[in-house]
Amino acid sequence: MSHPTADDRTASLFQESNLKGTKLVRQADGVSYHEYPKHVADEYKSLSVGFGSKAHFWYHLDTSQRKDLEAGDYNDLKAQIGSLTCYSVDPDDTKLVEFTFVDPKSSEVGAYLLIMQVYNVGEAQAPSNDGKYHIAGKISGQTGDVVTAVKVRQKDGQFIANGSVYFVWDPKTQTVNIDDKAGQWPSNLKIDKVTDDRFKVTLLSK
Repeated sequence: MSHPTADDRTASLFQESNLKGTKLVRQADGVSYHEYPKHVADEYKSLSVGFGSKAHFWYHLDTSQRKDLEAGDYNDLKAQIGSLTCYSVDPDDTKLVEFTFVDPKSSEVGAYLLIMQVYNVGEAQAPSNDGKYHIAGKISGQTGDVVTAVKVRQKDGQFIANGSVYFVWDPKTQTVNIDDKAGQWPSNLKIDKVTDDRFKVTLLSK
């Protein structure tokens, strides 16, 4: 492929289509930017992602419709990402780790809330039984292992779980794993790997 307009390990966002207009340069440092209540594509009309970088886009409430754009020029950003509200520019091997939260004893949506403090993102929340995935971490071989603090709050405001999860990078498979010994995972939560970067968290008890 031809060399993207953006410099290596950066991404350039443009206020007009076809890589024109005022340009904003972001380094591939993993910092997250939240445009809500606006959409990212309302602010920026086109994008160039440099070699060694990847741009992640997601909705502020969940990551079920997230888009990952690799090195290249994108003349119409809205056609790529629609109405997504958050983004980050990361090293090109970065994985977004996602959790879905399940309460098997009830069909009610949102009776419990899984709250996560995510490095370089901020607070993320996953309501129980909403059927969606939510950002729980970002990790790559370049950034190293990361820790996410987790807690569960029920409707009355009482917290029924508190701990942390330690994500580790597997350089051989380029996938994410969990170090059970390093984190302090709450005993009343179960975690199962669904895909290379998606996990299901199950509430076992109060």
